[in-house]
Amino acid sequence: MRAGLPQPVPQLRLKVDGKSRRLDLAYPELKIAIEYDGWEYHSQRSAFDADRVRGNELEIVGWTVLRFTSTSSDDVIVRTVAAALARAARS
Repeated sequence: MRAGLPQPVPQLRLKVDGKSRRLDLAYPELKIAIEYDGWEYHSQRSAFDADRVRGNELEIVGWTVLRFTSTSSDDVIVRTVAAALARAARS
């Protein structure tokens, strides 16, 4: 429970429209996905496009997708995830 947040599920696999999808981190009960878009794996056009498609597929079925990069500070990540968890808990 780093920074007071509940432990997310790492490398969650799920099916969306019959396609296997993997999320970096997730709170499946709240449908919150946390994705780290590292330049090493996301710099090619095909990876960039595939990430947009996957993110939209998740959004359509009710997931909130939070995206972070190497420039995202720990403080920003914690505040953003905490806000998403609070919003989901109120729903």
